[in-house]
Amino acid sequence: MHSVGHRCLVLAAAMALAALPGTAVVAQQDPGAQPGTQLGTQPYDQASDDVDPPSRAARLSLIEGAVSVQPAGVDDWSVATVNRPLTLGDQLWSDRGSRAQIDLGAATVSLGSDSSVTLLNLGDQAVQLQLSAGTIIIALHDPDPGSAFEIDAPSASVSLLRPGSYRIAVDNSGTTTVATRDGQSRVVTRAGRSVTLRGGQAAQFGASGDVDVAALPAADDFERWSAQHGQRWASDMDSSRYYMASDVVGAQDLDSYGEWVQEPDYGYTWYPTAVAADWAPYRNGRWLWVAPWGWTWVDNAPWGYAPFHYGRWTYLRQRWGWVPAPPGSRAIYAPALVAWIGGPGSNVRGGSAPGATGPAVGWLPLAPGEIYLPRYRVSRRYLRNVNASNTTIINSDYITNVYKNPGLQYRYANREAPGALSVVSQRSFTSGGAVAGRLITLPPQWHGVEATPRPPAILPARHSVPGSAAQLPVPHPPVAIVNRPVVASHPLPPASPPPLTPPTAPATPAVRATPGRPIMPDRHVMPVTPVMPVTPVMPMAPVAPVAPPIDRRAIPERSPQFRPAAPSVTPTLPDASRESTPPRQEFERAPTPALREPASREAAPLPPPPPPPPPAAPQQQAQPPARGRAPPQGVRPDLR
Repeated sequence: MHSVGHRCLVLAAAMALAALPGTAVVAQQDPGAQPGTQLGTQPYDQASDDVDPPSRAARLSLIEGAVSVQPAGVDDWSVATVNRPLTLGDQLWSDRGSRAQIDLGAATVSLGSDSSVTLLNLGDQAVQLQLSAGTIIIALHDPDPGSAFEIDAPSASVSLLRPGSYRIAVDNSGTTTVATRDGQSRVVTRAGRSVTLRGGQAAQFGASGDVDVAALPAADDFERWSAQHGQRWASDMDSSRYYMASDVVGAQDLDSYGEWVQEPDYGYTWYPTAVAADWAPYRNGRWLWVAPWGWTWVDNAPWGYAPFHYGRWTYLRQRWGWVPAPPGSRAIYAPALVAWIGGPGSNVRGGSAPGATGPAVGWLPLAPGEIYLPRYRVSRRYLRNVNASNTTIINSDYITNVYKNPGLQYRYANREAPGALSVVSQRSFTSGGAVAGRLITLPPQWHGVEATPRPPAILPARHSVPGSAAQLPVPHPPVAIVNRPVVASHPLPPASPPPLTPPTAPATPAVRATPGRPIMPDRHVMPVTPVMPVTPVMPMAPVAPVAPPIDRRAIPERSPQFRPAAPSVTPTLPDASRESTPPRQEFERAPTPALREPASREAAPLPPPPPPPPPAAPQQQAQPPARGRAPPQGVRPDLR
């Protein structure tokens, strides 16, 4: 049985920062080490791809009200902020009257009031979310071929099979309601029964494995809110796809805050317009430690996700422009695409400026063609892809050569650009707070120091993982919701390496027993394998039905006249004035004994499911422009 928990991800010092041969691993380091202690350099794994981190991270893209986050491996909850990357084991809670939205690139997930969502898997083969309480709405736009998209709830596991709109709700008893407005989903109950829901169908799944047909709920304020943001997402992505890879997370915000200009050397380049004249990238935000990548930049701008985790920055004609990931490539997420100066052992000090005592660290944005080097352990394939997917690399062998000898890349095109180099003390760097008010005026000795593409070996402090706001009281879900088990039909990935232990925290017995290795979490997930054939929930023909007694508490009164199913259309929801009585369908309810009986007990074989209804005639819609075609007039501004 898989076991997944979120509180028992012990804060091990193993992380992904193993030492060079002959050097002690981080978990065996002196427990009294202070922030700023130098860590070992990661070995280069040239064989296995299993060491690679996920190629994507989710983005917390929208917050309304009180929304809290608990990063994987820590007990503290903190105030959630826009643009925070979310990864394996992170948990979100939207309090009463609050809402939030998660951007996964291929899908957006909206959280309603009193909702608890945990990210179980963000791998290339599957996306798995845990819904322990509340309501979520998922708009699945462009799923990756061969990749599963699954939501694990207390009474059922829901797999989304086609693009569409899905609403999943969990009540206080754990009963899970699945509504497929359009698209197709497969639901596996606790008992292993598989049920298929097509567009316009809904069902309730109880804790004992029973299934009840449910009416498709009318659109409420939360659903209209989700649809409104979904329409904006689709509209903005339709124009952004001309300029960059289609799976760049956060690309939909760029058109509203900047302009595209075709540059002779770089192609189409995005310039932010809602910034000050002296603005520079990687200065208005903070550094957090996000496992398994390590030091991660979190920007404060509402558009500040894609330009800081993909592509490269350039300085042209007295302003900064972002050169995106090349179109046609698969974008690979990076925590921060910068070069570094200073850090432990560099003998680079902050000077005599206020707050500049002790060692200092600086960073500057990488320019097109410059190599990004991770400190976390990676394979040769990942190292090549994370660079080639975010900038144009003429010679792929140069990537490997720079990894083996970072000194080969010592010239940086942005080094002398205004505001490019940002410097803070290491204490400010590890505090989890904003760096804008803590920047140090560059002392003369910094001008002659060479930069390096490898991140500094700085140990995180207590607030480096949750952020400086973790010390404030924030709402969080009840313990009963956090520990509520859920059903999973897709195998879960191995545990992500937890964040580094805060230096002042003593090592736990588990860490001392397994030095240098991550601690497996206590996962509240019950793997279920379907034991019965897939049973579609199909509309019945308009004849007098002969059905078993119906539980009227779960199924509303039926209309005396059968109404044809409404065509499934995603973008537009009905007006509030037209929502009083939605069209209803008759469903064939699966035989009750077969749902409750164990699979090993002899029973009459189920009749074959009826054939699916013929597809509705496609509606006349405007065809989206082809990827290779020029965009509409006015989308790409002329050169200045």
